[in-house]
Amino acid sequence: MTVLPGASSDAYIRACTLSGFADVAKAKGADPVAMLERAGIDPNVMSAPETLISFIREGDLLEMAAGELGTESFGLEWALSVPPHFPNAGPMLLLKETAATFGEWIWRSTGYWRLGTSGVVPQIADDHLSGVAALRIASGRPAAIPRQQIEYLFGMAVRLTRAVLADDAADPILVRFVHPAPQDIALHEGIFRCPLVFEADANEILFERTILMRPLHGDATSLAETMDQFLRYWIGLLPRYRPSVSTSTALAIKAVLGAGICSKEFIARALRVSPRKLQRLLTQEGATYEDILDGVRKEMAERLLADTAAPISTIAGMLEFASAAAMTLAVRRWTGMTPSAYRASLQSAADQMPAA
Repeated sequence: MTVLPGASSDAYIRACTLSGFADVAKAKGADPVAMLERAGIDPNVMSAPETLISFIREGDLLEMAAGELGTESFGLEWALSVPPHFPNAGPMLLLKETAATFGEWIWRSTGYWRLGTSGVVPQIADDHLSGVAALRIASGRPAAIPRQQIEYLFGMAVRLTRAVLADDAADPILVRFVHPAPQDIALHEGIFRCPLVFEADANEILFERTILMRPLHGDATSLAETMDQFLRYWIGLLPRYRPSVSTSTALAIKAVLGAGICSKEFIARALRVSPRKLQRLLTQEGATYEDILDGVRKEMAERLLADTAAPISTIAGMLEFASAAAMTLAVRRWTGMTPSAYRASLQSAADQMPAA
């Protein structure tokens, strides 16, 4: 049977996690497109962060990059190179604007993360007694998470924590890795700034439990500035760009969809206008917020159904439908078919295409 481009039944992860990979590879004199192809990843996903890729192949890509580029800690170097609005983490930085405490931000972020990957399972271990809590990253499949991949994820987690708390001194108590210690851990020590344990029973970051209660102080200015950075990132992925309020609204929706914050009120605040003014500006362009949201959902649903094997319930969550049944009604309205039938029709068409 022919497999749709990008489709995979193995563990998956959002393609946005590849953000910045091409820049790091090019800086080291490598061809990122060729590297992605050798890892079995369609290079076109670099311009489609909203889709899903194979978690296993992403792990293979990082290990291959470390070996071919002679960079023993490629995962950590990549994590350090990510810009301060963290496009590879989706809207997780934006979520701080809706959370009262760091603990609430973690809860919201892990919920978003679980929707976007089946390759890892993020867990917060908190016994409410010891004064210590842990962010644990378990593998979503029988095999262990490769070294470069888990170090990339942990490097990102620590950088995000410091950014969300606006505290560069927010260091973990201890970091544990399942893999053996590399020969040189200077970069690890520089990033984590705490004791490190290798060949541990679990991949986890331990921190003082009191950090969960620390208040977050989001404001309209920081929200708008972060959204501006996201919009520039998404505009850079477009083949053509014609400035309009409708386009900015659609890109803002794409940037946050799946995080539970995709309301007209939030998007308007992020775009520096009131909800009423946003609707007035959209009306002048012959659009409504609801129609734009529907169009973004349609575009993303069709791509995810065509290019991935993710469960319908997962796609419904990623698109912020109230249920899989609600998404089914929407897909039937868009295509005249149920999500499963639409996916099957695309697979049938792919099967009938002549081999290259």
